[in-house]
Amino acid sequence: MKKLIILITILILPSVLFAASLEYPSIVRSTKALGMGDAYYAMGEDQYALFYNPAGLARIDKSRWSILNLQIGANDNLMDNKNAYSDTDWDDESEVADFLRDIIGKHQNFNGTFFPAYYKKNFSLGVFASAQVTGIARNKVFPELDADAVIDYGIIGGISRSFMSDKLDVGVSVILMNRRSLSETYSVADIASDEFDEIIEDDLEEGTGLLANVGVIYNITPKNTSNLRVGAAVNNIGTTSMGDAKDLETTFNLSVAYSPKFGPFSTDFVADFRDVFQANDQDSDIAKRVNLGAQAKWKALALRTGLHQGYFTAGFGVDLRYVTLDYAYYQEELGAYAGQLEDERHVLTLSLGF
Repeated sequence: MKKLIILITILILPSVLFAASLEYPSIVRSTKALGMGDAYYAMGEDQYALFYNPAGLARIDKSRWSILNLQIGANDNLMDNKNAYSDTDWDDESEVADFLRDIIGKHQNFNGTFFPAYYKKNFSLGVFASAQVTGIARNKVFPELDADAVIDYGIIGGISRSFMSDKLDVGVSVILMNRRSLSETYSVADIASDEFDEIIEDDLEEGTGLLANVGVIYNITPKNTSNLRVGAAVNNIGTTSMGDAKDLETTFNLSVAYSPKFGPFSTDFVADFRDVFQANDQDSDIAKRVNLGAQAKWKALALRTGLHQGYFTAGFGVDLRYVTLDYAYYQEELGAYAGQLEDERHVLTLSLGF
């Protein structure tokens, strides 16, 4: 059973780069944002503004203790193979080889994030732990598993302030985090070995970083009207070299948003241009860096849609007094340009608090 858990973790735990994948890395992502095409740099509804644009903290209109905030996601390939995981004898090399042959070329992806936090207007503080792992099998004759994993945990806090008669919001967040990562290829013999958990532990590299995100939002029209605004953020400023673990890149991101009201409905329309200067230099595709999103809210309900890297996204949210639930369907680009190699994914966040 222990080996099965480790195997599933490697194969499925938001995704980082695996061999031949050109997916952009991240630390923590918002399910709300993913439903909106991950266009969120001029938004601010909860603690996730800390990881996008901390100036968005100035837009929070309530206070909340989010005691349990659990996010779980998986791609379609993983869900299609869920029965095969449990049916395979992971101590038997022939069964392991057969399983890997069945999933050759099919990316296996799962993400898990725990992010309890307190937030209110102009302030948020939380702790986080996220596991991001991607796996892909190759070589039908002698099957192998390419695995790439990043595990982040730490504390994050931020503040914002408004200036120029509430026209300019400025925010900063600070992250103290530990990172463990691996990028390895495992044979059938490795996986079936009694020491596989020890092999994984030996392969994990570790590092610690102190980072900051700095952002601004300029409100072209007042917040209490059909608010038109532009935003900008610099993310991952500081010790981007994470020791022996995977490094981070400092990125510059732009956003524009418009939030009109239609009777009882409040809406948001957002466009983001990520990583303007292409710090993530695995490709130079512009379309992969453009995200578009929209949401409509009525009382406790929210519907969301968008385009993420050119692919359709959709989501919904239910915000009750003590419980919030958010779901998103989206597609992630794993290739060098938008439209080359999409990976369909689903993510769900449950938050309990007051």
